[in-house]
Amino acid sequence: MNAHVEELAKEIRSLPEESRLYLFDQLYYSLGEAEIGKAWERELDRREEEIAAGRAQWLDGDAVMGELRAAAREWRRE
Repeated sequence: MNAHVEELAKEIRSLPEESRLYLFDQLYYSLGEAEIGKAWERELDRREEEIAAGRAQWLDGDAVMGELRAAAREWRRE
């Protein structure tokens, strides 16, 4: 990412939750649901290939969610 995008992301993180949700909605819909669906299909295919080739492994969903929650708590402290 370029410095401008990184600075923008930092600024967005400092906004109130309502403002961040509004921006999220704007970005999400600007991509279009069809494009998002295609991107997820490509990502799922890529992940399946990684697992089949032995370069990745399945992870426990509850463990991953726990790690994400911990990371989110840490992020909020920044």
